[in-house]
Amino acid sequence: MVKSSQGFPHIQLRLTTEGTASPAPSGARKQNPQTAANLSDRQGHGKRLKSSIDSLISYWEDTQEKREEEEKPPLPETVKPIVLQIDPIAFDAEDLRKYGIEVIAELEDGYIVGASVNDPDFSKLREKIEKFIKEETGGKKVSEIWDILESIRRPDYILSQGLIEHWDLVKDNDIYTIDVGIACLGTKSQLPNYPQRNPDESDEKYAIRINSWIQKRQLKERDFLNGCWVNKSIME
Repeated sequence: MVKSSQGFPHIQLRLTTEGTASPAPSGARKQNPQTAANLSDRQGHGKRLKSSIDSLISYWEDTQEKREEEEKPPLPETVKPIVLQIDPIAFDAEDLRKYGIEVIAELEDGYIVGASVNDPDFSKLREKIEKFIKEETGGKKVSEIWDILESIRRPDYILSQGLIEHWDLVKDNDIYTIDVGIACLGTKSQLPNYPQRNPDESDEKYAIRINSWIQKRQLKERDFLNGCWVNKSIME
C-alpha cells in the first residue's frame, strides 16, 4: 500500500504501520484451469506449441521471399517477432528470457509481444517444450505458456481498436508520419550499474573499470535496439 507523506505530498512513499501479522492461507495457490489442462495433456499441448513455432517460421520465410520479389530490404534474420499468451498470474513475463525471448510489451489477459533475439529457430523455446513433453526438469512451466499466436492474428492483439478498424485502409506504398514510443527493458533492468569506487582503488584502475562498464552498457543497448522495430508486414 502506498500513501503520500504529509511533509512531501508530491512524493509517493510506502506506508509503514504496525500490527499483528495475518497468517498466510493454508494450501497451495489454486492453479488456473487452463494451466492445469495443459499440464495433464503434455503431448497435446507441447505438439500444439511446436506446430505454432513451425508455422511462425514458415510465415517469416514466406514474408522474406515476398519482400525480395518486391525488391524491399530484408528483415533481420536474427530477430523474429512472436506473440504469446501466458498464465497472467503464475508466469513472470521476464522469465521468457530463459526461453530466448525478449519482452517488448505486456498486454492484457497475459498476451506478450516479444522477439527471439539471436535465436532465429526458437531453439531455446523448443528445448523447454521438449522437456515439458518428456516430464524433464525445467519444462513444467511450459504449461503456463497457453498459446503462440499465428501471424495473421497478431494485429488484433498489437493494435488499438481505432487502428484495427482502419488497418485494411493502410497501403504499403503510402507514406505515413507516426510517433512511436518503445520501452525496451521491462521492469527489471538488464544494464549494469555504474561502478562504485573501491576503498584505496587507484585512479588508473577505477578509470579502467569505468571504461569497461561503458563498453558493456553500449553493447547491451545496441543488441536490444537492433531487435526493436515496427513493420506492418511482420504483424499481418
